[in-house]
Amino acid sequence: MPAASSRQCLCFKQAITFRPESASAYQALGTTYHALGRIDEARKYYEQANSIEPTAFAYSNLALIAYSQHRWSAAVVAYRRSAELEPNEPVTWRNLGDTLAHAGNNSEALGAYQRAVDLAVAQLKVNPNRAALKSLQALCTAKMGHSAQAGRLIGEALEINKADGEVLYHAAVVELLAGKRPEALAFVRRSIDSGYSAAMIADDEDLEPLHSDPAFNTIVKP
Repeated sequence: MPAASSRQCLCFKQAITFRPESASAYQALGTTYHALGRIDEARKYYEQANSIEPTAFAYSNLALIAYSQHRWSAAVVAYRRSAELEPNEPVTWRNLGDTLAHAGNNSEALGAYQRAVDLAVAQLKVNPNRAALKSLQALCTAKMGHSAQAGRLIGEALEINKADGEVLYHAAVVELLAGKRPEALAFVRRSIDSGYSAAMIADDEDLEPLHSDPAFNTIVKP
């Protein structure tokens, strides 16, 4: 364990010793172990945090663990709970949609994507300059099969901020879902050049059709 992470774990464990009723200390310890790849320990502390004070964040982290292990039913349950606790978070609904799709619940997945879109639209009315949120709206619209509309939306997001790595990553997925591989590859390169994680893109399931493409691997694994 790296020294900094070891100190973090020690600090959080001491915090738990002095305040065993503190859900945030368990949550923080779980997050540290999660970052270290010590998944079983991370799950244990997330669950302990939720037993004290359930939070959307802890349930989303539990869902992420289950999702990464292809335990779709468990991931659906955890994302649903996260959405119940924080119902106005578009990203959670997008994640729930992806998980429901993996679980074979396609009609429910469409409903979750639509909920994410509706929330994004409402929040963009308050602040229309949130490029990443606009691009998330485009992504969910594309996942519902509305390629032309998604293309217009991602164009609007790029007009707001054409250098945001997350926006460019969403643009890559939107283009790929529309069957535009060259455009998707171009956005992958631009996303990484703008600071988005090449490792995350390399493993991203939404870009899986590109994983066997030599051009894609040249971009993400130089």
